[in-house]
Amino acid sequence: MTMDRQTFALKGFVKTLTPLSQNPYTNRSTPNGENHQRMGRLKIVTPDNAVENSDGVIRGMVTEVPVFSANGMRGMLRRACAEVILDKFLAEGVKAPVHVVQWMFAGAARNAKETLSKAALPALIQDETMISGNIHAGLFGGGLGLPSAFKIEDLVPCVDEVNTAGLLEDISTIADLPKAWEILGFRGWVRVDDLSRRDSGHKLRFFDASDLEEALALAEEERKKRNRANKSKAKAKSDGETYVGEDDLGVAAGQLGIVEYIAPGVSMVFRAFFDHVAPAQVGLFIKGLERFGDDPRIGSNARWGFGRVSLMLEDDLGRRVSVGDGSFTQDGFDAEIEAFENWLGQVDVDRLDTMAILPTDKKEKESK
Repeated sequence: MTMDRQTFALKGFVKTLTPLSQNPYTNRSTPNGENHQRMGRLKIVTPDNAVENSDGVIRGMVTEVPVFSANGMRGMLRRACAEVILDKFLAEGVKAPVHVVQWMFAGAARNAKETLSKAALPALIQDETMISGNIHAGLFGGGLGLPSAFKIEDLVPCVDEVNTAGLLEDISTIADLPKAWEILGFRGWVRVDDLSRRDSGHKLRFFDASDLEEALALAEEERKKRNRANKSKAKAKSDGETYVGEDDLGVAAGQLGIVEYIAPGVSMVFRAFFDHVAPAQVGLFIKGLERFGDDPRIGSNARWGFGRVSLMLEDDLGRRVSVGDGSFTQDGFDAEIEAFENWLGQVDVDRLDTMAILPTDKKEKESK
């Protein structure tokens, strides 16, 4: 079976509709022990503070710019594409194997060298993951080591430091871009561990700040207020009286946290790369974006309404996809969507189990 493979790149543009945060690369402890969750950072040296020494090496002050990790965006797309496929079987009342669902949602974690026979030629692997088998694995099954691939860059904000470094060639004419520090916000939160209070309707408390120092001050104020309430409650109990006031315990250091976020209204850019992918796989990707449009949210802290975004992708041929809050449009991908729908109409749930179909050394030995 032959097919046309496509290699192309999509330029992506994201705009934050609500604050955007992400599970941090590292947690930092603030002076009073609060858990400070930071966004990832892109380190750049801008021309205005760089110096070239006698050896031609450019040195200077490093500027850190907050970024949203590509892993978060890739994971969202992987799950959305998996749901598009699995919804078919759900509607038909067909149960997909649990390990297949987990693999499609979590991505391929196994190494092809450990699971595939030497006799399993790349052509067979490609057929199983790009044509008749699980085409989702051909896009997101990194552990298989396939020739086909989907890659994505970190989401970088359109700020002055990035533009000055020459990393925003597509929008370099835009003036008055914000500084990196101006797009950040901070939310402090108080964790409630008492399940009885949580069941009784006790809400998670939080407070917003424009900078870290303000967030730390608010956290300290929250701690003092809670400790005063705790002492008043203890005194009322010792006096045999009924405590009237906020029913909260004192706040220990581990119960306070500060989350760094990218503010609403910030534009971000990235690129997505497709290498030797089948038309049906491109169609799956586009349908996954449509599914994502039902709830366009990325990142963490969804309980606060964080992470809602609008998204637009386009390539050099003029093909375009736009995803808004509950909206979706595409132009130029009709043939790829048709190829995917044809595949989806014919595929059997058993064909999603790529690892069970492909031969292994153990199976070969048993056959001999």
